[in-house]
Amino acid sequence: MTSHSSPLRLEAVGPVTVVRFLLPEILHNDVIDSVGDRLSSLVEDEGGRAVLLDFTKVHKVSSAFLGQVIGLHRRLLALQGRLVLCGLSPEVRRVFDLCQLPRVLHFCPDEQAALLALADTPPAP
Repeated sequence: MTSHSSPLRLEAVGPVTVVRFLLPEILHNDVIDSVGDRLSSLVEDEGGRAVLLDFTKVHKVSSAFLGQVIGLHRRLLALQGRLVLCGLSPEVRRVFDLCQLPRVLHFCPDEQAALLALADTPPAP
């Protein structure tokens, strides 16, 4: 990753912040740290409460990255926010399944379904 590139792009869709991952692999510590820092800032500094993680372009993730996703989920729950994931390839979904994360996280097949799932999230204060 170069210093001027970002592994993700944020877009506001109504009250929902859509986080689109731009890299096919989220495996390396520098990328994972960058993503984790940006997601923390989104919730803690910018007041994001309804967050959609779009994995459409991602084909591989590491277990360390899953820790970032769980951390984001916990921060949002503590603030009465919600997290939904969409666009997971079969390979990425398998990693989440192996860690039994479907019992904890909310998954939708696509962005439209995820936005509907997040539609009832209260706005940030």
